Amino acid sequence: MQRYLQAWSKRAIHPEAQFWETEAGQRWLGRLIYAVLYEFGIQGGAGAEKLSRFFKRIHLEKHIGVSPTALHRQLREMEELLAEYQRLHEGQQGDGAEPREVVAGADETFFNELMILVLMDLPSGYVLMEEMASERGYETWWAKAQGRLEFLGMSVRHLISDRAKALIKLALTGFECAAGADLFHGQYAISKWLGSALARRSAPLIKQLHKAKECLARMGQQRSVDPKRIQEKEQEIEHYEDQLQGGKCQASCHLNC
Repeated sequence: MQRYLQAWSKRAIHPEAQFWETEAGQRWLGRLIYAVLYEFGIQGGAGAEKLSRFFKRIHLEKHIGVSPTALHRQLREMEELLAEYQRLHEGQQGDGAEPREVVAGADETFFNELMILVLMDLPSGYVLMEEMASERGYETWWAKAQGRLEFLGMSVRHLISDRAKALIKLALTGFECAAGADLFHGQYAISKWLGSALARRSAPLIKQLHKAKECLARMGQQRSVDPKRIQEKEQEIEHYEDQLQGGKCQASCHLNC
């Protein structure tokens, strides 16, 4: 008992330490640690040294091992367990579970010369398939995607993609579902047109704004200048800045509508 009290007195140097010693506090502390390691370490890419500094800033170094070495080892164990967790639940999903319909997105991504075919459940963001391929025709997409969906016990109700013929055929012929268009390429075309129009409209205002600022700077170097002239020039600059900002807001509104 005496050893426990001595150890506790060393840990209880901050007001919140008492809570960490309770059963509820221990459970919450475990959830906090694993949530931080997963969200910021695994998902966010924060290094073990940065995570160690974070835990020390919130006074946990007396309650858990927060050295970079300990955290790095824990991150590695979590990554291995995540792969096992995925295999376990995907096996349960495909083994006698009720079939599920998903709204999926399909596209290719590239790492230098390497092409990856990606199929994702859009509402959850879960990657259903991530397969290397040498080409992206309909037959390749169908062969890889169908086997994966059968294993998971899933079918596609709606497929979202760009307007590649292979992906449209994958939806209509392969999955026998609706084929929807993604917004990325359309939004890019709109923003390209709108950006050019905005640049043409903004160029004269930017030129006038620079001239007004240069004039105001020269006034500041003069010994005797009417304060009213300075005030008028400041109002002129504010007017040009408001017009430029208004144009940007209108462009953003058009893109978001």
